[in-house]
Amino acid sequence: MKMKGITICALACALFNQAALADDTNYYIGIKALDVKFTENAELLDGSLEIEDDNGVGIIFGYQFHENWAIELDYQNVDAQSTTYHYSRDGAESVPFSFDVKLNSFGGNVVYKTSGELFFKAKAGIIYEDLEMNESVSRGNYFSESHNNTGFIVAIGGGYIFNHFTFNIDYSKLSTDKDIISAGISYSF
Repeated sequence: MKMKGITICALACALFNQAALADDTNYYIGIKALDVKFTENAELLDGSLEIEDDNGVGIIFGYQFHENWAIELDYQNVDAQSTTYHYSRDGAESVPFSFDVKLNSFGGNVVYKTSGELFFKAKAGIIYEDLEMNESVSRGNYFSESHNNTGFIVAIGGGYIFNHFTFNIDYSKLSTDKDIISAGISYSF
């Protein structure tokens, strides 16, 4: 598994190196809004937490090295405070549970998009995420847990290009069992 990650990272670095040496640049930078849903195993609680409808923001930086192909660096941040989640243990009925969630992720993606102003796209890559969960005030117990994961991401979406601006909507599925819907805008230079 580590060898696959090293190979993918080396490929991404090689592509960025070629981008830096090219005369004709087509870089872009963008921001996006996120809606995240996932289930996270909570080892200290000996159960799992279902986390729905947390919102966040993301930043992308990319280079389009061909009409249909690009590479991207992606940062995403979800910082939800005092949100109620559902906790379940051993198949029992879920119980409302209130705590703070902080999720930061960094990734590298290869992107394919169709030609034209209105386009469809697909992307795949690797992602590193840092998840921290802290119980707010509930039942007199304090709960704190953090995880670092590396995984794969695949996404489909579409968008519209207007001059140097691109409007995007994506659905992403992470190998770490997270679903993300994002909408954003990027600027090409």
